[in-house]
Amino acid sequence: MQDSAFDYVIVGAGSAGAVLANRLSADPKTRVCLIEAGPADRHPLIAMPLGVMWLTKSPRHNWLFASTPQSALNGRRVSVPRGRVLGGSSAINGMIYIRGHRADYDGWAAAGCTGWAYDDVLPYFRRSEANSRPGIDPAFHGSDGELCVSDLRDPSPVDRDFIAAAESLQLRATPDFNVAEPEGVGIYQVTQKDGRRHATGAAFLAGIRNRPNLCILTGAEVQSVTVTDGRASAVQLRQGGQSRVVAARAEVILCAGAIGSPDILWRSGIGPAAAVAASGIGVVHDLPGVGANLQDHVDCMVIARARSRTPYGLSLPALPRLARKSTRGRMVEWGHGISLHTCVLRPDSRGSVTRSRPDGPPDIDLGLLTDAADMARLTRGIRLARRILEAPPLAHLGLTLEAPVHGADSDADLVAHIRTHARTVYHPVGTCAMGTGPDAVVDPRLRVRGIAGLRVVDASIMPRIVSGNTNAPAIMIAEKAADLIRADARQG
Repeated sequence: MQDSAFDYVIVGAGSAGAVLANRLSADPKTRVCLIEAGPADRHPLIAMPLGVMWLTKSPRHNWLFASTPQSALNGRRVSVPRGRVLGGSSAINGMIYIRGHRADYDGWAAAGCTGWAYDDVLPYFRRSEANSRPGIDPAFHGSDGELCVSDLRDPSPVDRDFIAAAESLQLRATPDFNVAEPEGVGIYQVTQKDGRRHATGAAFLAGIRNRPNLCILTGAEVQSVTVTDGRASAVQLRQGGQSRVVAARAEVILCAGAIGSPDILWRSGIGPAAAVAASGIGVVHDLPGVGANLQDHVDCMVIARARSRTPYGLSLPALPRLARKSTRGRMVEWGHGISLHTCVLRPDSRGSVTRSRPDGPPDIDLGLLTDAADMARLTRGIRLARRILEAPPLAHLGLTLEAPVHGADSDADLVAHIRTHARTVYHPVGTCAMGTGPDAVVDPRLRVRGIAGLRVVDASIMPRIVSGNTNAPAIMIAEKAADLIRADARQG
């Protein structure tokens, strides 16, 4: 079955795809088709902030990917949850709104990605944002965008003690992580509206679903992109057990994320030619960088049990006899205590998204801690986290270190703990990297090199991961891409 042609066919309705569909369909003369493999975002758990605990293991709303055995993590496989629903991963994430440091974006520009410096992208962050904090600096924040950003309604009293403990170690407090110099400790803002999750499906799609020039397909999994005479002309998909072809007059735009977008390219025969052929797929275009350069924030928790009944949450006990196995394969227990996530924000380790066969899930090698510098950074971070927990402002909680256990102080002890417990905070990026060199997949206008009418617009285009959560940057990328696409269309 072949559908009548659209101007733009957008694959993936997540953090980037929802934004892009909104912006491109704002022109009533432009026909847009937005394709999402998962369902509509109607499940009540999506709006509930605590619902993330169930959504991260829901096969209906989550791709439930897993990594290949990780050589630096004792051969463990690490879960790689990715949203499979309108709103994508913004519908199942932790709702933290952080953009990263200005140096991240200036670094992109310095590496040849013209137009992506901090001062270039700041207006796009502001465009989307509806920040509800009174008196927040308008030089860095928007107030009339679609995405609601707010302070946490009920921060824990322990948060204030934590900030005081960090300050006692000469770490400065910061009230806003999204200004020019955000380094420090503080309470983050979240993508919530009236205390409920505000994912991109609700923010950017709910109010425009009746636009006559916008078609939203759910439950439609894209198999590949059709390339005709060097140009992306359509996508092949399956919906309700039936094959369909959706044609694009202007562009096919992949917004399927750092796992999905390179995998769709690979299944379309676009990627490193020898490896694509070895996976049993016909080569359409040799593009060596597809699937390479995978980066993620590696994370390891420091856990302390509390005598005080004030802190209550999910913890990772050091003693297996105290624990139960979760669906995510981690040892967990409910109890009174504190968990500190210690994370390498600028990793040097690299992984990949590849295929060894035409069907089934992709092979995801996160490459966590394969660069020795990352292990050294994470070890230092755990030491700092323990110093914060031992600082006087937290003494009234009666904390006892459990992971790593008290006395596990040597480098060997901490490395062993990390190899046993480290994972990611679910920020994969970089697998369709933007740039100008031979390994770049897209150019600074996000056009796939060597294929006309094909772009990638999501976190996979980041040449280097930002030092913060990736949802807000993915939204920014789509905002900027909308302007690039419209400008290119005007120029013919």
